[in-house]
Amino acid sequence: MLKQFAKISFRNILYAPRKSLLAILAVSACYFSLNIFQGYIAGSEIIFLDSYSQRSMLGDLVIRKSGIRHMLSMDPDDLVSEEEQAKIDAILQKIGGVDIKVRFLRVIGTLTNGSAQMIFTGSGVDVDQGIKMRQPHWGWNTLAGKPLEDNEAPKILVGQTLGNLLHCSPATKENFITGLGGYSAKERPMNCPNPKIQLQTATLNGQANAVEVEIIGLVDSMFRELDQRFIYIPLPVAQRLLDTKRISFYAIRLLPGTHEDEFLQQFREEAKVQGLNLTAHSWKQDEIGDFYHRTMDFLHVFRNFMVIVILSVALLSIFNTFYRSVQERIREIGVLRTLGFQLSHVRSLFLVETFFLSLFGIGIGAALSISVAFLFQRITLLYKIGLLTQPVPFLISMHPLTMLWTALTVIFVAQLAALIPLLIMGRKQITEALTST
Repeated sequence: MLKQFAKISFRNILYAPRKSLLAILAVSACYFSLNIFQGYIAGSEIIFLDSYSQRSMLGDLVIRKSGIRHMLSMDPDDLVSEEEQAKIDAILQKIGGVDIKVRFLRVIGTLTNGSAQMIFTGSGVDVDQGIKMRQPHWGWNTLAGKPLEDNEAPKILVGQTLGNLLHCSPATKENFITGLGGYSAKERPMNCPNPKIQLQTATLNGQANAVEVEIIGLVDSMFRELDQRFIYIPLPVAQRLLDTKRISFYAIRLLPGTHEDEFLQQFREEAKVQGLNLTAHSWKQDEIGDFYHRTMDFLHVFRNFMVIVILSVALLSIFNTFYRSVQERIREIGVLRTLGFQLSHVRSLFLVETFFLSLFGIGIGAALSISVAFLFQRITLLYKIGLLTQPVPFLISMHPLTMLWTALTVIFVAQLAALIPLLIMGRKQITEALTST
């Protein structure tokens, strides 16, 4: 019986192309709208996640001293000593699962180029490991000049706003941001009349110290207020400036397939055995991930609100289209009943037809969604977001699970839109249906 209904329903679609096309377009418009908006939210999440895990080199996890006032504290008791670093390295070697580890040392002080003096805040990082951590999109992390390449050389990267205050700026204006986020790997010229600057700070023992470095590139620190005082320097240079071998924290990227919770449990057990006062967790659970959480919470609230709006508008359109389609075919329903079709058979016939129309609409909507997402990735459309200093790509990320639940939602509403007039029609006598206009 169902096979026969499917054949009849498919023929009805072909014999009434105008009405069928309207229904298909209503379904495809709803499906397309839902997927494009969901794809935009997913793309925004990817950009922010990459900005933290790759661009800022935080990977998956952070390891630091437990009970400190703040993750980026410069108090000697809050830093990881050289002996503790050796024990951490031994533990990581023992339990395995680590792809990349980057050490960070927080540095705060003043800098001068002879004509201007400013406050700076930034990090000393393991240069070689940092390059690996930024892969695949942020291996080249300078918008002008070139990245740090030598772990020992007294070189420095400064935020673009801080660079402007030091009279260092990009020599040309060009689009160098890729469609997936990240900079194209190309040395862009930089105007910097006096690249030699002096970093000044107090060591961990309270003594004044200074190191002369050379500006070789400009970076984007993501946030406007941070960008006017932000720097990156090689870790040994930062340690020399603070006269210490300590570090602030480790950032760890796990190998693909490594279970994060199991890794953390093993590390904590080993650290306890070694008598280490350490904490290890995802950077999302630390102070440094606070802005990420607040941004994601806002995006999720915005997504839920907009999905309700899109569903309300688009699904009303679907409902109206299918409702009118059934109402206009009441005489056809009367004819079917005079031929011996039971009311349940008529309803099943229309619901199967509605299902086919929904599938056609979903197919068209899916093709349009994927095409639009691919197009935006290729043309690299950039736009500004809130507190960020640089524009980001308008990324639309299509996820199979998202496309599946939106398809099921659209099918359900289309079935409901067809079923309601069918239930109303069931109250009519055959003679009423035949004389309906």
